[in-house]
Amino acid sequence: DNIIHDSGRRNISINTYEGTATVSNVIVEGNTLYHGFHTTGVDLDSSGGCTMTNFTIRNNLIYDDVTETLDGVESYPSMGMFIANQGTATVSNIYIYNNVIKNNTFKGIQIENVSSVYIYNNTIYGVNPNLTAFGAGILLSGGATNAVVKNNIVYNNVVKTIDNVYFNFFTSSTTGSTVTSDYNLFYVTDPSVRIVDWKDVGYDNWANYKSISGQDAHSIISSDPLF
Repeated sequence: DNIIHDSGRRNISINTYEGTATVSNVIVEGNTLYHGFHTTGVDLDSSGGCTMTNFTIRNNLIYDDVTETLDGVESYPSMGMFIANQGTATVSNIYIYNNVIKNNTFKGIQIENVSSVYIYNNTIYGVNPNLTAFGAGILLSGGATNAVVKNNIVYNNVVKTIDNVYFNFFTSSTTGSTVTSDYNLFYVTDPSVRIVDWKDVGYDNWANYKSISGQDAHSIISSDPLF
């Protein structure tokens, strides 16, 4: 139940850089987080040998300013959440649900090399029109395994241009095969925009993506959530 804003690096940071401790059973909930620099919302990362497990991030409002110009000085492409294992231990059992992320200037939720992550019932919308770098609503990369992405709404209002690339859902080629995605609403206002990237291949054809990936059998792209 905190309001945290205009941080110089991350609004909420749970990062370990050394040692071999175990950090576990942490809940981050009910916060309003805005105008971060690098990570607007929650940044969770083990960069050393610490094990991080059983984290719940729920019921938070995370947002950037849609007018941000992303000049790298006063403002910078910022993630709503960055959850990563960049060390030698493990980051696992991460529960992310019922969060609202809006006007993000980079990626809504990025998961990197994390096992057993559950992303449910989040709403991500209002992509910054000045986006200068590759962005995504939900991104799984670097060997993320046992990831479940369900019941999320990702509203992509990006207009297709050379420098404005934003996927509703993205998985890299190094992401483990144990990803389950279903019952989501991935909506794009510009039908020429690629909706999903599955293992580093972008798809603007929804049927092709579902056939090749075997994912999102019950997800839809044609219904405007009317924000």
